[in-house]
Amino acid sequence: MSTGDNMKFGEMQIDINYNGNDGNFIEKIKRAKEGKRLFKLHPEYRYLKEDKDAKTGDEFYRLVLYTYMIDTILKDNDYFQSIYEEIYEKNQKFYEGCSKNEKVSISWTNDEFLRWYINHLREQETHGILAYEKKQRGKELQESIAFHAAIAKMDEEQHPHVECPYCHSNNTEKISTVSRAVSVSLVGAASGKIGKQWHCKQCGSNF
Repeated sequence: MSTGDNMKFGEMQIDINYNGNDGNFIEKIKRAKEGKRLFKLHPEYRYLKEDKDAKTGDEFYRLVLYTYMIDTILKDNDYFQSIYEEIYEKNQKFYEGCSKNEKVSISWTNDEFLRWYINHLREQETHGILAYEKKQRGKELQESIAFHAAIAKMDEEQHPHVECPYCHSNNTEKISTVSRAVSVSLVGAASGKIGKQWHCKQCGSNF
């Protein structure tokens, strides 16, 4: 059974809090160990060794664990099976667009389905939660854009940039009195900063 983000099905002995990755170092070890135990009980998952994302033993055992979880979820549930097939077919089309010889990664499909399943449970528990969170993310994004726009405007007002008459770059800075004095003290009347107010960082000109 599963509650919220914690999932434990059938013969599993540990709870999985799945959030789209394998968790921290300790969690990775625990999941690989559980997958290895399940593989001994279900050697039919041997085919997963051919998956391109099962490069190491631990990656294979974690894939066994996730696949076992999904098989348990899909069992005798036509709706969940249709969702999984839809995700698989979508990924298949993507892979075919990249390479005709590329096979769909089971781990990729598993990840997408498990994230969908968790959101499905959350929506069942709190109707409208996904729409609310989407709206909040949009609001936070707009607030962030407005905040950075205000900062950029303030910076422009405090540190205006003028266009270089030579290369037309706006990557310019005002020549400070200290900088002009140092230049004159070093090279005297030959200083390129005498009578100049701006320095172009792009082409190095003073104007």
